[in-house]
Amino acid sequence: MSNAHSRGTGITLTVLRDLRLIYKNAVPEARERLKLGQVILAAPDIDLQVANELFHPDKVFEIVDRMTVYLTPDDKALGLAVWLYSGKTRVGSTTVEDLAPAEAAALKEDRLGLDAIEVKVKKKGSHRHTYWIENPAVLSDVILILRDGLAPGRQHGRPLIRADSGLWEIHDGYPHAGVHAAETK
Repeated sequence: MSNAHSRGTGITLTVLRDLRLIYKNAVPEARERLKLGQVILAAPDIDLQVANELFHPDKVFEIVDRMTVYLTPDDKALGLAVWLYSGKTRVGSTTVEDLAPAEAAALKEDRLGLDAIEVKVKKKGSHRHTYWIENPAVLSDVILILRDGLAPGRQHGRPLIRADSGLWEIHDGYPHAGVHAAETK
């Protein structure tokens, strides 16, 4: 199990990429020997284009049981990073509109190899960058992933709401609010 936040996500993904390259075509052996389990990227401060170019072609996600990415477009710290890096979209503040049409389609069809969760909760602090550990709803979801290894969706025990965009959504009051909102959809 691994959890990376902000700039630490780049290091985590680089290590995963290196491990994937070491094992090349031996994915089952890599999963058995490495036992990486669940990987969570919270508010990842890594350029979206760099992530796509480096990590998708090498199929980094194949050597872990599940990869979950928490993102929100109103993360002020990532907004500052966009400014510092001359307008490069950060993974942690990505919206579906930031994705190429093929990527958006792959997200909707669950072909990206990860669970992307848009956080729609009240965020504390002026930079809203530590929401994943400060908000009880998001922290509850992290616990369900790490403790129980649950996939998203009510049928799996994580009642996140699946938006038309393909993103999973988490709201205040989760996990109970997710069940009620899903029933009214």
